[in-house]
Amino acid sequence: MAALLLGAVASTPPAGAAAPNGSSDAAKKTCRVRVVGLDAGAHVVSRMVVNGAVSAAKASPGALPVDLDALGFYSLRQGGGSTTLRYVAVAADGVPRLVTVIDTGGSANLDVSTTSLDQTGFSPRLFADASDYRAYTVSAQGVLTQWYLTERRDGTTRFAHRTRLGAGYGDLAALQYGFRLDAAGKAKDVLYATTTAGALRQIAVPIASPRQEKAVTLKAKGYLGDTELSVGVCDKDVDHPVIVSVDPTQDVATWTEVRNAGRGTGARTVKRGTVTGPGGGSADWVLHAVV
Repeated sequence: MAALLLGAVASTPPAGAAAPNGSSDAAKKTCRVRVVGLDAGAHVVSRMVVNGAVSAAKASPGALPVDLDALGFYSLRQGGGSTTLRYVAVAADGVPRLVTVIDTGGSANLDVSTTSLDQTGFSPRLFADASDYRAYTVSAQGVLTQWYLTERRDGTTRFAHRTRLGAGYGDLAALQYGFRLDAAGKAKDVLYATTTAGALRQIAVPIASPRQEKAVTLKAKGYLGDTELSVGVCDKDVDHPVIVSVDPTQDVATWTEVRNAGRGTGARTVKRGTVTGPGGGSADWVLHAVV
């Protein structure tokens, strides 16, 4: 069996434009993240958030045929006036899916299609895709596991090659992939999570030795109720990610900067404030399956 790589690229969002807001320090940089998720009617929505403000918003005109529990960013391709994004999704029926979202310039709508993978019984409590063929899950028992999306000899595609990393993650409320970092020749996947007590955590997983993952608390409080996360970058620097965290119950999103990402206690985290809608107004943040 071979690991499957379907044209994946680095998870840097496409360029956008918006007037900076927030503190004077924030105004010196451009922090950009594309927030994609499902609304209450199972429509796919996409919002470009730049320096804490929504600069562009689109949605699919029709609902997905099946509601999803989680989306994981897989790949991005630009060309011909459109951006094609692909996500791996998990749902309550246990069948993973590949979700393709096409964002065409000049169109107010998103074109969305889904393809089922060749697997059943895959229903993790939390799911994050590592922008290529790796994925991470947290089980109902609080176990963090690494998977590889694999094309088998019989032509089927499924999550396999499971590696149990560690336990003690039962208090996580959200899990999201950030970026792959390569420091001193040691590549690692960096994940972000919120806890049911309102903390923001970072989990660094060495790719060569995933069982040596290290989790640190970036902020002990401030994220209570945030069950959805989306990660982008500031000034195209993966060591400087920006996190949009969503509390669907309160219909609010906030944005946070992390400097020196992946460096454990050396990371510096600043919560900037509430994400505003277009023109400084509000936006609908009653979303789930956010990535």
